[in-house]
Amino acid sequence: MLGIIVHLLIANTRINMPSKNAQAYELIRVKLFSGNYMFGEAISVKELSEETGISRQPIMTALYRLQEQGFVEIIAQVGCKVVQPELQTVLDFYEMFAAIESVLVGFAAQRAQPTELYRLKSLHAQISALNPSHPQVEQHYRQLNIEFHKELHTLAKSPQVSLRQQANFDLSDFYLLQTQSFKQNLPFAGHEHQSIILAIENKDNLQAAQLAREHILNVAENIKKTWRKSTPYLSQTRQ
Repeated sequence: MLGIIVHLLIANTRINMPSKNAQAYELIRVKLFSGNYMFGEAISVKELSEETGISRQPIMTALYRLQEQGFVEIIAQVGCKVVQPELQTVLDFYEMFAAIESVLVGFAAQRAQPTELYRLKSLHAQISALNPSHPQVEQHYRQLNIEFHKELHTLAKSPQVSLRQQANFDLSDFYLLQTQSFKQNLPFAGHEHQSIILAIENKDNLQAAQLAREHILNVAENIKKTWRKSTPYLSQTRQ
């Protein structure tokens, strides 16, 4: 399946003629977000070059970009590997992530008009209708959740803050994929999304912001619960 995705990406990028750096970046992201690389796993530049037909320099440029975004670590004279964070590092990230999301949702409660909430409600309904037993439920939930929060950010009408937060969503999704925590979020996501929508409708920016913060921190709590089970070889922080 991954081979098909890679070939489709290559075919698409050839049509649109992006740079080799962009091709390499997108192809490595596909691998990171499809579970081909796990926490701490080595990434071979030589193997990537042979697999994709892209020379080593664009691949290294892509890896440096991914390192800046928190996905990989490049060690001089050693090589590149997927990040291997401690649990506390991940929990600290979610504190920051939750704080920014609460600001954006508070803005949405202040600035959005009732007539602008239709798409947000539609996405919430689609998430609530997901079947937890479906074999692809995690992929469906991830995509709908991305769209739901993007719509919240649109309603916030703060493009600079929204742009910065999107990068945090990418890293959060990566952590969720690595710890196999997506499915654990389904039972409470629908209820929490509904509460956020109601607070926005009521123009209660303080309540909306608090609910958004709690929503993101609940995601972190689920990662904490699955951490030892899904990443048994990673170093643990003291509880």
